[in-house]
Amino acid sequence: MEDGRPAVWLLVGLGARGLVYHAWLGQLMAQAVLSDSEQQLPQELLAWRELQAAEGSGSAAGATEQEAE
Repeated sequence: MEDGRPAVWLLVGLGARGLVYHAWLGQLMAQAVLSDSEQQLPQELLAWRELQAAEGSGSAAGATEQEAE
């Protein structure tokens, strides 16, 4: 991507409710990928960013590197 973000989109961790919501969320995700914009996605799908920022943990790769030390 032009802004340095990786071009990877994931929709995981739906649990049992995934059976109900997978088609709807998949359609929203496809629209977001094609438009390269997260604005179509429900805010709940982006809540992990706020949690990550609050924890100050950085990326998952960074956490793995810290554990290895």
